Amino acid sequence: MGGRDAQPTHYDGADMKRGDEVQMKITQGAVVVNNAFVVLAHDDVALVCVDMKSKRAVLSSTFSTSGGAVGVTLLADEHTLKLDESKDRESFTYVEFPQFAGWSIFAVDGPARYTMSVVFTRYSV
Repeated sequence: MGGRDAQPTHYDGADMKRGDEVQMKITQGAVVVNNAFVVLAHDDVALVCVDMKSKRAVLSSTFSTSGGAVGVTLLADEHTLKLDESKDRESFTYVEFPQFAGWSIFAVDGPARYTMSVVFTRYSV
């Protein structure tokens, strides 16, 4: 299940389980991302850990698309290691989380060494 080419399933927090793989749509820049998985989930809150091949990448921004998907933008600085050498070191890597369409990114911790934690929230009315 999961992987880069899998069809997105829009999450209800109650449907998520610890260890579930999270689908990502990656627009590859210099920073290389491996995979992501659920660490903790509740109805309207989810913590996802993103594992990266690149070490010490930099978070540039968070974003949302017109379709409601959310994501992060990563880049390399002079301390970043294990980059995609076929890409310009200054190119951005966009990591979109299509399963979390309609959610918001509340916080991002990292990237630190090889991991980044992303907290997603969804407001129910």
